[in-house]
Amino acid sequence: MIEHINYVASWTGTDIFLLRPRQTESDTASFNLALDNSLDQRFRIFIYGDMESSDHAKTRLLIMIDQLVRNVCM
Repeated sequence: MIEHINYVASWTGTDIFLLRPRQTESDTASFNLALDNSLDQRFRIFIYGDMESSDHAKTRLLIMIDQLVRNVCM
């Protein structure tokens, strides 16, 4: 997956960053020292570049994600 993201970045001339899920207040320790894990554990992708290049990179990455989800569900 990382290789494909790097390929799309070099092919489209964009900078693509794969970031960890957002840390919410529920991810921190609570008063009784128990951890409450959030259900939102999605990775985030940021794409920087001119509008046309970033749209092209976004489309290519959405196709990759669709193919991954399709392979997992089958």
